[in-house]
Amino acid sequence: MHRERNYQILSSFWLKVIAMIFMVVDHVGVFLESYGFGNDGMQTAARVCRILGRIAFPLFIFMLAEGMRHTRNPKKYLLRISLIWAPMMLAQTIDAFALGNKFGIGTFSNPFTDLLFVGATLWLLKEKGRLKLLALIPASYVILCYVLDVYEHANDLTVVWLPRLYRCDYSIFGLVAALGFFYAPNVIYFLTKNTLNDMGVSREVFEESGQGRGVINAFNAVILFAVNAALWGISFIGRTATRSPFDPFNMSLFQAWSLLAIPFLLLYNGKRGYDSKPFRVFSYLFFVVHLVLIFVIFRVSFGY
Repeated sequence: MHRERNYQILSSFWLKVIAMIFMVVDHVGVFLESYGFGNDGMQTAARVCRILGRIAFPLFIFMLAEGMRHTRNPKKYLLRISLIWAPMMLAQTIDAFALGNKFGIGTFSNPFTDLLFVGATLWLLKEKGRLKLLALIPASYVILCYVLDVYEHANDLTVVWLPRLYRCDYSIFGLVAALGFFYAPNVIYFLTKNTLNDMGVSREVFEESGQGRGVINAFNAVILFAVNAALWGISFIGRTATRSPFDPFNMSLFQAWSLLAIPFLLLYNGKRGYDSKPFRVFSYLFFVVHLVLIFVIFRVSFGY
């Protein structure tokens, strides 16, 4: 009998590792932009790094959706995110308002802000009855961040009462993508329920099979494509020769390259893979540690 090849080779562990690698590449690009001002070679390298770095966030937000779907304790899951978000936010606040951005982190948006508020939205959507309505609270904050970004772009000003470092940088992009990833298995099961019942196949068996996982992965790829296409289309509203007020993500130049994450989504096998407490601690501390290392390397290399 011909044995079907299974190309779903990436577990959650490997998706996380891949996302962390591309996050490092992205942040190297940020520093190259800053230190390489006026240097065409460094600026080209920076742009390549930023484009490749677009792969990271869709994978992180996908794993957040997967984690919130499967975890038995969403509060603990969000607490782990908060334990990284809070000290990082404190350090950024001190750098921005007390040290004059001496260490260069006061202007960064904290990606854990996106993960925290989007994760809280998904958690509350899992609750029963009227508790689901509480999801409007974190979701409203995410939407507010997008509205403020659009308002600033449209009026060429800065909203000082909510500085950028406190905002969800990916805002509506992250929220819509996460909701799509979160409900994707439900949608696929709804569409295939009658067929599965006729075949005597349970939802669990279907989702764990290579064929079922492949269908869900394909739908997740469609979701990511649709989010990019929608925001890319919106970016043409009110567009001038240089920019659009409805494009805080810079879709045409950078963010649309997040479609490069699609092959990795298609290779996902639905399994957790390697998992240990030390690796969890490492993965949560990685954001802070890698930024410090990049900062030190650039400071030592350029002397300022």
